[in-house]
Amino acid sequence: MALQDVRVYRGPDIASDDYLPVAMLKLKLKQRRSTHKRAQTFDVGKFKQPGVKVAFDIELSNQFAVLETVDSVEGMRSNFRNTLVQAAEKVVGYRRGTRKERWISDDTWKVIDEEKDQATEVTGAANKRAGCRHRTRIQSKRQGS
Repeated sequence: MALQDVRVYRGPDIASDDYLPVAMLKLKLKQRRSTHKRAQTFDVGKFKQPGVKVAFDIELSNQFAVLETVDSVEGMRSNFRNTLVQAAEKVVGYRRGTRKERWISDDTWKVIDEEKDQATEVTGAANKRAGCRHRTRIQSKRQGS
């Protein structure tokens, strides 16, 4: 809430010795975040790598070989979809980052993950001395690279 304007009216006819203050308030509402998650997309750019397409084909053929026969069309459709999704999760994986972060390469994401893991080691240390040991080990590792 924000106070925008305050005025005092002298001598109002309200049978009181006090002055009448009048204030203009502005109510600031926050945007409500949606609770549903967006569907994750697969990293189809990995199919450009030479071995990924072959690995996906092999995984897909292995998964289809295991499927049992289903009588209904809806069951067949759901089995087909689940098989494709499982093979894609295993071989290709999901896209990483938001729409604005898509330019970051996989190698950079690995470095980011390592940095996060190291930071959690330092902050999650049992005491201050252990945190200092983690920090010095990380710094020596960076200087050695």
